[in-house]
Amino acid sequence: MKQQKINASLLIFCLFLGLSSFSSAQAQKDTLKIQIESFVNELNGQYEKEYLNIANRDLGGIDDTEYEYREEFMLEAKEKKEDQLGSRKRFRYFFKIYKYQNLKDRQYALQYWLDNFIENETLRPGRDKRSLRYATPTIILINPTNIVVCNFDCRYYDYDEFDVWKDRLLNHFETNETMVIEVLCDGPVEWTKRAPDPKTRGLF
Repeated sequence: MKQQKINASLLIFCLFLGLSSFSSAQAQKDTLKIQIESFVNELNGQYEKEYLNIANRDLGGIDDTEYEYREEFMLEAKEKKEDQLGSRKRFRYFFKIYKYQNLKDRQYALQYWLDNFIENETLRPGRDKRSLRYATPTIILINPTNIVVCNFDCRYYDYDEFDVWKDRLLNHFETNETMVIEVLCDGPVEWTKRAPDPKTRGLF
């Protein structure tokens, strides 16, 4: 009888741990969805959100990582303005947000992505690249359990506007551990916030 009580107690404890882990993961997922919704809602007056017929963006191997959840959408400006080619266009900005189950999964995903980065290049932790041929403007936020990517065409690039988008993303998705990578047209590629030690080996 005593052994049965011990076994029952162990079963209840294991069930409790399992439910706690599930609840924690679910809370993280829900928090990210709330952040995305808040980000999009803030821009509702200026941009329309699109899910369908989104052109594929070359972000390298990140789509091959084992993410738990991915949100992909485009924000298209409601008003036209002149681009770098002199044409009046509705500027388009593309977003991919990857949620990972835990820190270790995100670390493995980042390691793989840096080895298979944009345009099949390799990016080393904490080390900038002077050029990246064919790259387009990209803002990357790396958080403990998610990675947020904003990407758009070079024809829509503007120095000040690039910083505006970076600030918008940081306002909604930054944590006290967020690392930031910025990519410009054909490079450079720079770690601009909380860059890891260039001597880093292994997961981070």
